[in-house]
Amino acid sequence: MGLIDFAKSVGRKLGIGDDDDKKPQAGGTTQAAPAGTPTAQQVQDAKDRRRAAAIVKLINDMGLKVDELGVRADGDK
Repeated sequence: MGLIDFAKSVGRKLGIGDDDDKKPQAGGTTQAAPAGTPTAQQVQDAKDRRRAAAIVKLINDMGLKVDELGVRADGDK
């Protein structure tokens, strides 16, 4: 199992997998977004940060000692 496969399986177990992206959209009509509504890119960035934080938390919970761990999620990568 590669590192990417491991990270994907961890994401599924933590409930932060691709399921968020596959939920059907209500309605289907295009409306102008109200002021202050996040853009699609901002929503994706927030999801990526949440995924990265969950991976860091999992590693810390496992008791692994790591100095200066950097984790970046980019979609499902």
